[in-house]
Amino acid sequence: MNTRILFPLLFTVASFSASAGNWAVKNGWCQTMTEDGQALVMLKNGTIGITGLMQECPNGVQTLLGSRISINGNLIPTSQMCNQQTGFRAVEVEVGQAPEMVKKAVHSIAERDVSVLQAFGVRMEFTRGDMLKVCPKFVTSLAGFSPK
Repeated sequence: MNTRILFPLLFTVASFSASAGNWAVKNGWCQTMTEDGQALVMLKNGTIGITGLMQECPNGVQTLLGSRISINGNLIPTSQMCNQQTGFRAVEVEVGQAPEMVKKAVHSIAERDVSVLQAFGVRMEFTRGDMLKVCPKFVTSLAGFSPK
């Protein structure tokens, strides 16, 4: 896993404070919380990160594990980590291996009011909210994007 992506993601989690439906930018990541408060959805040019907010490792302690997430049915390959470095919180991040899949997933979020995330063996929902106002500077594929 590319540690240049993982460690800024971890620092972002430690300092995040927002509510579901409100998108905010922290350390270059455009992010929101799922409706149930179990995870942060984090977007950046060409990548997606999901951070579990529950203080546990749902699949046990992991140094690094190939995994995948699904956003609105779009499967995205990720690397999952959950150990002392992550504060025993599960982290899934796409590290630039599948930019077209990421772009498709990001556009699927922009096209609907409520999106469905499958990660850590759990189904979660999050809303588009003010994403199209907050995120285009940090997720260039959203620049000029308007929902159908």
